[in-house]
Amino acid sequence: MTAGPPRLLPALRAGLFGTRANTLITLATLLVLSQVVPPLLRWAVLDATFTGNAGACTREGACWAFVAAKLRFILFAFYPPDLQWRPVLVMLLLTLAQHFGIQPILQQLKDQAMPQDVMQSLFKDRFAAWHGVSSVVYLIESLLGLALVAKQGLR
Repeated sequence: MTAGPPRLLPALRAGLFGTRANTLITLATLLVLSQVVPPLLRWAVLDATFTGNAGACTREGACWAFVAAKLRFILFAFYPPDLQWRPVLVMLLLTLAQHFGIQPILQQLKDQAMPQDVMQSLFKDRFAAWHGVSSVVYLIESLLGLALVAKQGLR
């Protein structure tokens, strides 16, 4: 069996420039990115303030010093400091379950399906089910974070 990289270039060429529509979408995306990324990079990195306090910040760039100073409030709002370990622990456990439990199963199903795409193989249903479980875990993590922020906003 050959390694993946030699097949990568033809697959990219076919996906990005395989049809007229793909070529137009690719070129439009590159145009938009060329207009958006440089100013964003300038604001986020080149003109940004990384140290000091909020008073040291300029209007030209991001104020990462303020974000660093207020990070605990951004993450937990008014959640009691002595209980902040709870949401952190739940999110950490969900992340560990995702990384060490669900993702290896998905990768194993992909490997077993080779050389076919997993969605064209006999493992399609199992992969879809585990992908759904993965999505639900991510959704729960997101909702817990949202609930934490919303709950604190009501106080």
